[in-house]
Amino acid sequence: MATSSKCPRCENTSFEAKIEAPVGAGRQLLFVRCANCGTVVGVTEWESTNDLLHQIINKLDCSNT
Repeated sequence: MATSSKCPRCENTSFEAKIEAPVGAGRQLLFVRCANCGTVVGVTEWESTNDLLHQIINKLDCSNT
């Protein structure tokens, strides 16, 4: 069993998270990439869906008063 994750390109074991907006995406994404060579190993939404829902609820509640 593996003891730590390794970059598929350089086998480094350190990773970083970087928020970027890909060309044409119109929104930002969170890229998990190798801290050494920059190879992307994962992508996810950078915003928490839970937080966004609470923001929408709060805005709707304010508009009803």
